[in-house]
Formats: sequence, structure tokens, C-alpha cells
Amino acid sequence: MQKKGFKLLFCFFLMIFFNLCIIKPLEGISYPRTFNYYLDNFSQSQNSILVPALAQYDFLVLDMEMGEVNPQALSEIRSINPNIKILAYMTVEEITTNYCYPGTHPLRHQLQNEIQASWWLKTANSQNVSFWQGTWMLNCTPCCPEVNGKKWTSYFSSFITNEILSNSLWDGFFADCLFASVSWINSSIDCNNDSIIDDPQWLDAQWKLGIENFLTQLRQYNPNKLIVGNGNYYLWDNLNGMMFEELEGGNSNFGFNLSWAQFFYYQQFLDTFNQYPVCNLVIARQPNDNPYNYQHMRLILTATLMGSAYFGIDKGPDDHSDTWWYDEYNVDLGQPLESGQILGENPLYNGSFANLNYWQTEVHYPLNPSNSFLLGNEGGNTYAECHINNTDGVNWHYALKQDNNSSLYFLKYEPYLIEFRARADHNRIIQVTVSENFGNYNWLTSAITVELTTEWQNYTFIVTSMNTANLTPNQIRFIFFMGQENGTVCIDDVSIKHININRILKREFENGIVLCNPTSTSKTINLTRTYYHFEGSQAPQINNGLPCTSVNLPAYDGVILLSTPPQPLESPIVTINKTPEGILLNWQPVSGATSYRILRSDDPYTGFENIATITNTNFLDVLSNRKFYKVIAIP
Repeated sequence: MQKKGFKLLFCFFLMIFFNLCIIKPLEGISYPRTFNYYLDNFSQSQNSILVPALAQYDFLVLDMEMGEVNPQALSEIRSINPNIKILAYMTVEEITTNYCYPGTHPLRHQLQNEIQASWWLKTANSQNVSFWQGTWMLNCTPCCPEVNGKKWTSYFSSFITNEILSNSLWDGFFADCLFASVSWINSSIDCNNDSIIDDPQWLDAQWKLGIENFLTQLRQYNPNKLIVGNGNYYLWDNLNGMMFEELEGGNSNFGFNLSWAQFFYYQQFLDTFNQYPVCNLVIARQPNDNPYNYQHMRLILTATLMGSAYFGIDKGPDDHSDTWWYDEYNVDLGQPLESGQILGENPLYNGSFANLNYWQTEVHYPLNPSNSFLLGNEGGNTYAECHINNTDGVNWHYALKQDNNSSLYFLKYEPYLIEFRARADHNRIIQVTVSENFGNYNWLTSAITVELTTEWQNYTFIVTSMNTANLTPNQIRFIFFMGQENGTVCIDDVSIKHININRILKREFENGIVLCNPTSTSKTINLTRTYYHFEGSQAPQINNGLPCTSVNLPAYDGVILLSTPPQPLESPIVTINKTPEGILLNWQPVSGATSYRILRSDDPYTGFENIATITNTNFLDVLSNRKFYKVIAIP
């Protein structure tokens, strides 16, 4: 998303129960899988420089205009890299208010001419709504007026199909600003044009429905094209992937507007739920626009390698136009051998309600406890059926709980994933929490309010424990509060799992291992066997080709290690001459070398230290005393 300052405001989302698994990558591409988000249009005169640079990546997003103004670039990129995937970029909900010239921006020029006046999103006092400076938003809800049988979303899905994806140079479409809600952008929106400010909850439901309809139609028109979005993690039904975008450039550690727990969990969740082939994307941002911050690059790259996403990094949302290439991109890890699991086991007993064991109801006067807790059965599937009678409107006067559990630990300040299925005999709310099982029964998570419908729905929440000390079994209870109103509530498949990220994250691959330290303290990892650093020129103190049986990872850092030693290149034949300026080393180029590492010592046999890594084939050491040198070719 070429935006900044966007905050996710969702506190929960609906989902289907799933098991984390290893996702088959797009066409078997080895890891790391590289990505470039290059949104500056460029002319044919720049092709000789930019085409080879962009063709290095596995996945590429270019502005949609490139297919019209410089199709030669796309053709040349494909000629160099036939396996690359190239998507056309455009925002879904807005367009620039600046005039678009047909010679440089023909597609936006066409849109500006064909967008109907009644399709703009307005406030209750008929003002245009703007999200990004210099743009106006369009009405993506079903309330958008029809003109010639088209609303904005149906028109735009046809436009993408006929004007963009009809060009075979594109593999698919990248939908930016694919928001699942809109009330957070402007508090005065009037999507149905009745001059009354819309209720935020109703407005967001209409917006989400409109975006879902847009994606459904776009997928129907383009069943074999890739469709990737940016702006939410909740509209996966017709998408091949979503993009995680690092927006906070001032955060040197992690600026995705997500917690670490959410980042890792959403990656694995979307890997499972997006349409095959799955192609999630991560675009990191170098703090202070510094391409040489190798530690931040390693941190986000190794975090990305816990899932299946393609990884890229640039200056951020104000300028997606970099072609930075890092030594780690040249590594061939092969395919993952494990899932990069971050979830612990579910400690709740009988969460699927094979019977009513381990679960109890807590019913307070004046509610009627008679027949309040039964075992329901639909087609052989059993569940808890709770009947609330004679309510006085107090939520805790009827509760379903589990507190006799010898496995239920709750660690302080740690993230947890709560999942369950539920329905009711009418639309209503319930609450769920973890609380102390003593004293004042203090809540250990923030209040979670759940809106139930008459259909079974799947609910997922990520919460952070608020207890100030680790709590052990019999000090904790997991509890649903249902006493607000009379009726029947059905519960099934209840789980609570620790999202274990306060540690070194590890994932093994066919050709190596990836380690990521997302914590605020350095950690030492003892490896189960000997691994090898790969040879690189950008961070030679780390990427030095040396074997290791343990690694010390600084806070917020990561590393890629190989299973076998890096294959050495031919040693350069070096001539050394003393000159008035110092000691001059010369050598012939080595086939396959991208750079050369210069080492120096006072002893011909030991004590060599790295003094430079260069790409040319000569080096001047400004010294006059006697030294010994080695030159190592780096692939």
C-alpha cells in the first residue's frame, strides 16, 4: 500500500477452524522467495538498467500503466526470468484528483473519464471522502447508485478484466487499499446518500459486503489469474494472498502495526486459507531509508521465512522504487521441512464436548438452574447447549466454565489464541475471558465481546495475558458469560493456545536452517549439528563461510545457516607490489565471483583479519610495513 499511518481497528475476526501445515510454494520456488514492490513507472530508456535488476526477483508488482506505456519492460523481464510472477497494481477505493495524461497514464485517464459523479463516496454534507492525500474515495458499498447497470465495484472488476488482465504480460492483479471497513477513515460518511451520517457498524458491514462482492466478481471473471490484496487480513475467500506492509519507519525493530504474535499467526493463517497457489507478500521498510541496515533486513526476512511469503524491503510507503539486493537472496534453502509452528497445545479438557466432563455452569439467583446445561447433538456431532432462563441482565449470573484443569497454565504478559464455534437461538452477545479462580476473580485478559448469530460461526481472538505473575493450574478458569438475556447458546471446539514467540524461532529447510530472534534480549542457540555461515560481502562478520555449532543472536536479529559448507571458488592468483602510496594487490577476475574479501595478518600462517570486501580486482593498502595477505573470491 502506498500509504502511511493506516491502523487496523479490528478486535476480532471470524474464521474457519484449521490446522497449520506446510504450504506447497508457488511452482516449487526455493526459499528465500524474493519480492519487489516497484510502483514508479519507467520509460524504455531506463530498461537497460531496471529490467535486469527487477528480473532477479521471484515476484514483482508494477503499476498497471506499465503494461500500456512500457510493455517491452515486462517482456524483457520475462525473457530473463521466465518463472517470475508479475502483478498489475491499482487502488480499489480511490483515484488521484490530479489530471492523468493519456500518454503517460492512459488507464487512469480512462478511469477519470468513465467514473460517474454518483459513484464518489460522500459525507452527509456532500463532501468527497479522502483517505490518501490528493485522492478521492469511491463508494464500494452495495448502496452505490447504478449507472447503465453498473455500480463502481462491478464497473471496476470489468475494467480490470478487460483493460488490464486481457494483457497476457500480467499474471494477475494487486488490489491496494482493500479495506474491510471504512468508518475509521471519516466519521461523517453517508454511503446511501440520505444526508444522514451512517451508523459505523452498519456502514462497515456494507463496505465489507461490497468489497466481497467485488472480489467474487473479479475471481469469476479471472479464475486462472493471481489476485493479491493489501489492507486487511480478513477477505481471503477469493484471494491468492495478502501483503504485510511495514509502515512505521521510525520503529527500528518492527513497524507493521501488528504485534509479533499477530504477524506470525496471520502469516500461517493466510498460508492455509488463501486460494492455491498461495502467494502472500511481506514488504519491509528500512528505518531511516538506510539500505545498509542488514540487521533489520535479517530480522524481517527470517521472520518471513517462518511462513511461505515472498520477502522484499525498500524505503517504505512514500517511495516504493528500490532494487536493493542482499546476499541472503542468493542462498538456496530449498523447501521447508517443518511448519515453523508457533502455537502450543490446547490445555483445555474436552473442548469438543464429547460429553460434559470438566465443564460446569455457574448460575446465580434469580436465574433458573433447571435444565441449564445439556449435551446437544447434530448429525453425530456433540456440543454444549446452555439454556438461560429468568435472566436479570447481569452477564456473570450465568457462566460456562472450566476451572478443574491441571494443565491450564497462564504465563504473564504472553499472547494467547482463543478459538471456538458458537451459535444462539437469536442474534445476541456473550463474553469470554480467562480469570483468576480465587479472590475477586480478576480478569486476566481484556473483555472479549462476541456477537452470535443463529448459524454456527467460528471465532478467533488473539489476547495478551494481563497477570503480573505466572499462574498455575487451579488458579485459573476459562469462562463464557451468557447471563445478559434469556435464550439458548451452543458452544463447541473450544481451545486456548499459547502463541510462543518469546524465544528463538527455528525452521529447518532442505539445505539449511533459519533462526529468528524477535525478542528484546540476545540469546545463544546450541545447534544439534554443525551448520555453516554462507559467504557474503555485505556483512562479512556474519556471512563468512565459517562452521558453527552454536550461534549468539542479538535482540531483533536473525540468521540463515547452511547444512553443508559453501562451495569455494577458485583462489585468485595475486600479485603484490609496494608503491609510494602503499601496498598494491592485483588479481585476475574469478569466474562466478561477485566480490572479493581481503584479509591481512602479521603472520603468514595465522591471525588473518578481514579488512575489506570489494567488487573490483585491485586493492591498495595504505601501509608501509610488512604484511601478509589473502584474497577470497565470494560467489
